[in-house]
Amino acid sequence: MAKTKATKEPGIQIIEGTRGSYYRVQIRLKGCPHISKNFDSFQKAKDWKRKTIAAIQSGQPYETTEMRRLTLSDLIDRFISSDLLKLRNHKTIKGHLSWWKDEIGYCILSQLREDIIAQARDKLKEQPDKWGRSRSSATVNRYLCSLGSVINLAVREWRLLPYSPLKNVRKLPEPRGRERFLSKEEKKQLLLACQNSSCKLLYPIVLLALSTGMRKGEILNLKWKHVDLTNGSVTLEHTKNNDRRVVPVPDISLNILKSLRAHCAHFGELTDEYVFSQKKGHNPIDFRASWKAALKQAKIKDFKFHDLRHDFITTLSELKYPLHVISKIVGHRSHTITATRYSHLGLDHAKEASADIGSYFEGLCTQ
Repeated sequence: MAKTKATKEPGIQIIEGTRGSYYRVQIRLKGCPHISKNFDSFQKAKDWKRKTIAAIQSGQPYETTEMRRLTLSDLIDRFISSDLLKLRNHKTIKGHLSWWKDEIGYCILSQLREDIIAQARDKLKEQPDKWGRSRSSATVNRYLCSLGSVINLAVREWRLLPYSPLKNVRKLPEPRGRERFLSKEEKKQLLLACQNSSCKLLYPIVLLALSTGMRKGEILNLKWKHVDLTNGSVTLEHTKNNDRRVVPVPDISLNILKSLRAHCAHFGELTDEYVFSQKKGHNPIDFRASWKAALKQAKIKDFKFHDLRHDFITTLSELKYPLHVISKIVGHRSHTITATRYSHLGLDHAKEASADIGSYFEGLCTQ
């Protein structure tokens, strides 16, 4: 049976057992949970005790007994039960967290280091997804963001981690965003193919995307209570940035929405029903197969639905609208984001300015 002996340092004891002796530090401070840790040397025990007490008294993060008992799986489970459903994309995040839980969920919090997370990140990049496809750098970075949601909460609110090990884990470099746009002829052929589609809602959906720059999710989650047919606008309550946004709708799309509303009037009150739905507004429509068929009929290659948003932004730029107006319409928090993401915008204006400067100096040089 182990024997306990006091040392000259309060709060540090020698534990003598059959397998040898070690030093146990116990810290009991008013208003703080009991903390205990074992060491193989007296000096290590003394140093840890001093640093921990100093951290507690100054309000700095410190290692707790709970950190050596709980695992990353425990953090993830707590996050899922208390905070996950508050997030807009909770289903996607839950899938990400399930992967982290399976991969490094065993890791106790006091041993959750940057190298462990980085190794898991690299493994995720090399692993094919459930469809057998390789994961992009952007996808891997989204997994890191999901894990960061858990760890940041554990640091800031739960006080279960002294700092975030993710701070020193680099994200993978992502390629520049796509810059695929439609020519006027391609737009014409695409809209014609959508009009001829067996899916009667495909044309209104695509036209609304082309004429407003709304995202696919924003369009599919649109309900009649969000649509102002009188003033020609829709209100998006839950956007990618979690900001409320009012989007003006041009007459060509507004008239189609009015026709859809009149056609659905026999269903009764539609305030809580989806605008683009297959059956009585209960669920958003799935138009993926019809969209692919329309692209094939229009002979348009390498084009995704989200590219309609890029095309809309480019069209506004061609119509000479300034960046701050464009960013407000599409919901960017700053026109700097618009300028960075769409670096080609305003290029014509820059060329015009460059030509004017050239003419100015040519006049000076010929004098």
